[in-house]
Amino acid sequence: MKNLTYIILALSLFACTKSNCTITDEIFAFKEDSAAHQTINEMLRKKFVELKTKIATEAAEAKRDPETAHLQYEVAAETKVYVNTPKFFSARNDYYTYTGGAHGDSMSEGFNIVFNDDGTITRLSLFDVIDVNKTAEFVKLVLKKLKSKYGKMLALDDIKTNTDLLNAIDGFVLRKDGMEIFFKKYSVACGACSTAPILIEYNAIPKLMHINIDILIHEL
Repeated sequence: MKNLTYIILALSLFACTKSNCTITDEIFAFKEDSAAHQTINEMLRKKFVELKTKIATEAAEAKRDPETAHLQYEVAAETKVYVNTPKFFSARNDYYTYTGGAHGDSMSEGFNIVFNDDGTITRLSLFDVIDVNKTAEFVKLVLKKLKSKYGKMLALDDIKTNTDLLNAIDGFVLRKDGMEIFFKKYSVACGACSTAPILIEYNAIPKLMHINIDILIHEL
């Protein structure tokens, strides 16, 4: 397999006045011949276009005073690749948007792609990895990790059930050193924690994973 060249998708939108809005963007994405790689490429581009559309709409509706036109509106997406083998690929996209105010906003998205023998791909969901029958044990482990890492910065008032915690999860990435999980901003911790990522080592969850995933992990 050729080395994938995944790097930064960057977009800068400059503040809009009532009559003027300038948008510039540069997109750097990998190019591969296989249908699988092209499909992944389209996933990345689709998300980026969604963010670009959102930021442009907000900028157009802002109608800020011309004196504030120097303020920069921006959205950026950076892709970090963790695993890149002929059978499996994983990466995390980190998105950042700013439309004015005290601070911007951030979010993350995980890609966990299995390359099947027939040339198709499978994008793994959380319960493709974790046995749904082991949900309670998984949630308990996640909460333990969150409390250990973020302590008093946690904001778990709205997390009252296992389902609440699962709904707060924004994505995950299967890395070589463990399963990284990240959350919707403000859902489990204060804004300073951003997406509150945690890393669960594989030796802590072997009995919680489906057997085929356990095998896949050992091949990374």
